[in-house]
Amino acid sequence: MQLTMVPAAAPQHLDRGKWHNPLISIVVTHHDYSDHLPDALLSLLDQTHQNWECVVVDDGSDDGHRLAAETIVMKMKEPRIRFIARENGGQIPAFFTGLDATTGEFVCLLDPDDRYDETFLAEMADAHLGEAVFTPIACCEQRIVHNGTQITGVYSTLPIEFLEKDARTGRAVVPPTVVHQTLWIGPHVEGWHWTSTSAMMFRRAALDVMRPHRELGYRGSADSYLAQGAHVLGGTLRLTRPLIYRVAHADNAWLSDGIWASTQNKRKPGGSEESRRCLVDVIEAIKANGADHQLRKAEKGKPLTRWKRSIVKRWRKLTGTRHG
Repeated sequence: MQLTMVPAAAPQHLDRGKWHNPLISIVVTHHDYSDHLPDALLSLLDQTHQNWECVVVDDGSDDGHRLAAETIVMKMKEPRIRFIARENGGQIPAFFTGLDATTGEFVCLLDPDDRYDETFLAEMADAHLGEAVFTPIACCEQRIVHNGTQITGVYSTLPIEFLEKDARTGRAVVPPTVVHQTLWIGPHVEGWHWTSTSAMMFRRAALDVMRPHRELGYRGSADSYLAQGAHVLGGTLRLTRPLIYRVAHADNAWLSDGIWASTQNKRKPGGSEESRRCLVDVIEAIKANGADHQLRKAEKGKPLTRWKRSIVKRWRKLTGTRHG
């Protein structure tokens, strides 16, 4: 008997809107921070961009903290938030465990003691989907919270740098409102171009080639490892608008809880050497993953090629902003 194939009904229209509503994956690496976790997860629920998934990866917490974190996730009854427990291997391996458990094209690493502004996912995705240039990483400014109260409008000195010429005399006019910009920093520019872990959004394809092939000699520093690796693969987009709240407290490994000035060094001592180790390690991982040819764009002192000059010209024309 010969079967007759009946064609499926033709769709009535093409849903182009789904192309502009990407799935964003949020990985929360957790180790003995259950006291901070609830507000971090609650800051996801009222996002203006609602197409997201989240996985909380417990990295070998003490039994009490692990159970508390799992209970927090369970009681939220939010199907987009899941919980995974693993043995303590450090923040970077825990992040890649979360990466493997998610599927979004764009990926964020949210620290349990940070909170998103309600437009964080939307504005960061818009930066990645901008029509001037695209990069492996976008990062935003951040506000600082201490003792349950916002104490700053920004973290870094970036807004003051806009007034650098006048500031050299010791005086500068601070405008009543700041016009926020998106800065493009090319992969050949060295230095720390970001604020912190939770302010970053990565492209999954770049993260895949940064996966370490050996045990690293440090337990934290996921921001330093991932941000520097993404940057040398294609540069950074930096939003000067603050879109996260970072909580300053005594247990924070990097941020001092005594904050009083934009020009202050707010990091605790000892971070620079580990940051250099992270850069060496992530470049080694990129090479081990077969993407070493992508690193040639980031060689120190290499002049702009014709292709790079065309990107700079296009960026200036479309945005009128500075670049690195």
